Amino acid sequence: MKSRRRRDQARPGKFPQAAQQRLLELLAAGRPLTRACEDVGVAAARVHALARLDARWSRRLDDALLAGRNPDLPHGTPRGYSLGCRCPQCRRAKYIERGPRKPPRAAEPPVYPAAAPERGRKGRRLTPQEVDVLARAWAAGVDPVETGRRLGVAPSTVYRIAVRRLGLPPRDANQRGAGTRPRRTFTDADLERLSTLWGEEVPVAAIAQEFAVSPNTIYRRARQLDLPPRRTEGPAGTGAKGDALLHDLWAKGVPMAEIGKALGGIHLMTVRHHADRLGLPRRPRGRPTAGSA
Repeated sequence: MKSRRRRDQARPGKFPQAAQQRLLELLAAGRPLTRACEDVGVAAARVHALARLDARWSRRLDDALLAGRNPDLPHGTPRGYSLGCRCPQCRRAKYIERGPRKPPRAAEPPVYPAAAPERGRKGRRLTPQEVDVLARAWAAGVDPVETGRRLGVAPSTVYRIAVRRLGLPPRDANQRGAGTRPRRTFTDADLERLSTLWGEEVPVAAIAQEFAVSPNTIYRRARQLDLPPRRTEGPAGTGAKGDALLHDLWAKGVPMAEIGKALGGIHLMTVRHHADRLGLPRRPRGRPTAGSA
């Protein structure tokens, strides 16, 4: 509404060229802006509106104000503006003293959009609204994992868009966000304890839970310590016993999902892999039932 009123005030038909030239002559002669507008018969708001929309008129108006200003006034200060001078220097000084009319908006927490339909992660393109949410979440220090979960993309996509496309500062490796677990530092005593548990055949998941790290971290530390690899001859690391159980269940026609649960909760594709390794006959297509050959 304000922009429409401003354009209406700045229409050339309501402020003709003759009136513009007359106003510039009065200002260059030293006439104050408000009185010059009264003499011409145009509102001061219309003059300023045209200056905001027309750069050429803005330069001509400033030149006239500079030519006709009173040299005895302290120009470039708020005092000069209070005494009636409207030259560019006095207007700028008044603006700096007054500050913006609207206070700056406080930083708002990121508002995540409604969940997008399931389209899959491959080829997922973020909308401009989602990119803006990502930038505000990055500035607020939200964990990329949480941001990616809300937007339906991978954390690496969040990092790539924030750092490479938007040019935001990268996160510190030890400060990935408030929800991230701090990096675990292994002491000599921890490494000795890990070696002991590894030699006692304690499951890797239990070792990782004791040290509050992921199983991959335990495997990596074990390789660094030159510890012997774990046995992988049979399913779930059970060796010959696992192979025998797999033979028995496979011969009875037990579904592969049930076999996986019996072998320690392994995936059915892992069951098929071990069955191929042991040379067991392939099952026919379709869902097998218990008791089928």
